[in-house]
Amino acid sequence: MDKLKKIDFDILPKWWSIVVWILIGLFVLLQPLNGQIVKVLPEIVPYRLVPSGDNFCHMEIEIVEPQSFTHMLEIQKEETLDILKERAAHEMIQPHEQGTVFSIDNKDYLMFRLPFDVTYSEWYGRDTKYGEYRWK
Repeated sequence: MDKLKKIDFDILPKWWSIVVWILIGLFVLLQPLNGQIVKVLPEIVPYRLVPSGDNFCHMEIEIVEPQSFTHMLEIQKEETLDILKERAAHEMIQPHEQGTVFSIDNKDYLMFRLPFDVTYSEWYGRDTKYGEYRWK
């Protein structure tokens, strides 16, 4: 009967083992969840080269306004457009700089060049005197 009442203390965990598990638990619980951090992506700014009426510079840079322009002041919008046009010219001169992220007023931007649309041209929709001729 003495054997049944006797508790075997060798089976129970040591006090330092309990402390280690408590420290591991605190370490895991106090770590921030990095998956919950929202990362701000750069805003993509499309641009294209369009023909201009200027005899000295035959192409003009046309910027498609980004979404962030809706909440900007007019003077800030004009200055940002000037900087974006300078950046577009820089990317044409330095092709290895294309696709790199840059910032204006702590807002990240990424320039993306669109192809020139033929329907924009003044040459689109012109007819010849044989325009009605069709192969049969």
